[in-house]
Amino acid sequence: AELALLSQRVKDGETFSGVYFRLVKNISLNGKAFTPIGSKTDKFSGVFDGNGFVISNFTITVAEPYLGLFGYICKRKISYVCF
Repeated sequence: AELALLSQRVKDGETFSGVYFRLVKNISLNGKAFTPIGSKTDKFSGVFDGNGFVISNFTITVAEPYLGLFGYICKRKISYVCF
């Protein structure tokens, strides 16, 4: 639910510039559809630290050329996340 909320808030225009996110456990999305965090017009600008944990079992719901857990990011850091 928190990843989906992050995706929605970035889609709504919040960049999260200067905000640090860190996973504290593995997350399985149980096959649920997921909209990537960030798009061509609404980019994620925070820091996302996977902390060595795994995000698994999700399906991307949009068809853009740049897809994954993050669609578009803006000059920030994503570290050590296993998919």
